[in-house]
Amino acid sequence: MNRTQLYLDPAQQKMLRAMADERSTTISQLVREAIGEIIARYRKQEAKSPAGIEGIIGVCRIEQDVDGSANHDDIYD
Repeated sequence: MNRTQLYLDPAQQKMLRAMADERSTTISQLVREAIGEIIARYRKQEAKSPAGIEGIIGVCRIEQDVDGSANHDDIYD
């Protein structure tokens, strides 16, 4: 495990201390759990939507050369 320094405001410190005491654990463990949840949420979101331009390639295929904004009525009616 690596050591990381973290700055908390007094209200956060007080709340985390109370939570840690209530659960018979440490503030460090609560922070590790919270970070684990954030990472899991990020990975789930990342898996749903491909990153960057690769995520939109092939989303819309137009079989013919058309200017959809200028000729919308002719194309889609």
